[in-house]
Amino acid sequence: KFDIIVVDGRDRVNCVNNSINTLTKEGVIILDDSSRERYGKAFDLMHSAGFKSLTFCGLKFGGGKEDCTTIFYRDGNCLEI
Repeated sequence: KFDIIVVDGRDRVNCVNNSINTLTKEGVIILDDSSRERYGKAFDLMHSAGFKSLTFCGLKFGGGKEDCTTIFYRDGNCLEI
């Protein structure tokens, strides 16, 4: 089991879905580029599994475009958020 899982790949929704059961009770999932519409289902999956979300947005390195990263967490998580 893992405390922190970072999802930053091609099949992110499936990665998020498959990661839920590999988390410790205190575990969090970090989803990069979370503002992309095609990753919206990941939010639905995580929220229906009882996770809250915290999203950070800013300029993306090298591209000058804004993008977001989201942390999915539950109460009592390892990041203490």
